[in-house]
Amino acid sequence: MYAPEGMAIGTEVAIELVTKLWPEAVIGEGKVKNVQEIKKQGTKIMRIGIEFVTIDTKVIQCIINSIQQLVCEQARKKEQPKTSPPHPRYF
Repeated sequence: MYAPEGMAIGTEVAIELVTKLWPEAVIGEGKVKNVQEIKKQGTKIMRIGIEFVTIDTKVIQCIINSIQQLVCEQARKKEQPKTSPPHPRYF
């Protein structure tokens, strides 16, 4: 999770994840486990690691699997050699 400012480690948070990979919002609760300041496109933001306390783990695993599948499909597309169409005189 990213935020404009940090949170104290141990802070309890409510989570609502909305993604195109699942038909409805995934709701759960967690605790802040780590906080790291990073720069992204020249702007300081906070990367916040959350340990889920209550969440539907089957749904999360399904979403992770979908993401992995999309990444693999994109990698395969990049690996495919570009073939030029056959020369017209051979037809």
